[in-house]
Amino acid sequence: MMEYDLIELKEKIDNYFTGMISKTELGKWASYAYYDLLKGGYVECEKFVLYPFLKEISTFHLEENDIEDISPCSEESVKKIQDIVSGKQDFDFDIETSLSGYVYDMFRERLYFDQERRNVFLKMREAMVHCYETNGIFKDCAILYLEKITCMERQENTIQGLLEQHIIRLLKALINNETAETLGKTKFKLFAQQSAQNKLIEERLLNYLDSYIGNKNFHLLVSYKSGESNILLIV
Repeated sequence: MMEYDLIELKEKIDNYFTGMISKTELGKWASYAYYDLLKGGYVECEKFVLYPFLKEISTFHLEENDIEDISPCSEESVKKIQDIVSGKQDFDFDIETSLSGYVYDMFRERLYFDQERRNVFLKMREAMVHCYETNGIFKDCAILYLEKITCMERQENTIQGLLEQHIIRLLKALINNETAETLGKTKFKLFAQQSAQNKLIEERLLNYLDSYIGNKNFHLLVSYKSGESNILLIV
């Protein structure tokens, strides 16, 4: 497992343009980092946001070879990346990805591919679907799983962690809405059109659970502004 982030990428590129490291050193470093990302590192947010840059620079040190279809990255491309990570140019990209079960088997040596943790969300989805198919009340199950998730150690700065944040918020909203209905409390709306509020929350919760356990793909939109990255997760 290799450790790297935006700060190190910026330093490597700056060091290349000041002559402190060679073209070969920069290209090889990027190729090692890119390989680490492909071998499961992609779920770490600080690595994920570097994906297009590492992919590009990983060929910088190679010789052009038409037979093997090798087209090395140009110095102009490296300079453009330098402008983005240094804040001189804004940049946006979108990656469609998934957390399917087989990646948990492939990368099981990495701590954040925790099959037992994934099973908690898998069982939550099964319980939720069972409740609605049998006209049961999901509130009790929701409370139980919310307690389980909040008691687990947080997965900071990972894609799973981003999904968990959304799932926790939706569980809380669903519990609060069902409690409000039971106790005759007022649910707040502001300029809202007629809607089935709980149904909408349930559908979104299922979408996030399906994304978490690998039943569906989801998108990560990354924006670079003033040299800082920001991730928007869309399911």
